[in-house]
Amino acid sequence: MRFRNFLVVGLVAVYLLIGGPGSAQGVSEPGTVKCGELASLVEVNRELLRVLSDGVEQKGREIELKKLELAIAYLQFRARKVESLETLLMQANGYRETLAESVVRSEEMIERMEENARELSGPESEEMSEMLEKIRRSTKEIEARLAQTERRAIDFGNQITVERRDLQFLEDFISENLDLGN
Repeated sequence: MRFRNFLVVGLVAVYLLIGGPGSAQGVSEPGTVKCGELASLVEVNRELLRVLSDGVEQKGREIELKKLELAIAYLQFRARKVESLETLLMQANGYRETLAESVVRSEEMIERMEENARELSGPESEEMSEMLEKIRRSTKEIEARLAQTERRAIDFGNQITVERRDLQFLEDFISENLDLGN
């Protein structure tokens, strides 16, 4: 908008310089142009062209800057997504380790209880058998959660790999297609 105003002012100045109404030089005959008027007209045209050229260059730099800002924001978004997936992977691995330790402890407890159950008889033996069955079911549930957690960890790892590859592709694309002054 600023350039358009400057252009209008420049055109008005040219009009006044070549003898428009109210000019200081008066009215010239139709078809005649004075040397001073012509030189002034040429100078004003050069100045207008320079200003327009500068404006176009400035607009181009502004557009490139906006593209760069948008590209950076998108890359930051994708990088944060990778970071959140890495956090989820670390949490899944920690949970997996905890579950694996629980399975080992449960299996050890089952072995000890089975040894003790062999020595027992009667109602105590039945109670021990019921407890052993509950612990076995609980251990199977823990093993199922462990398998599910391992699958989730693998999925997170795969997603991280895909996201990193996509992020690298985007970085390469941006550096190739966005003029970064290189």
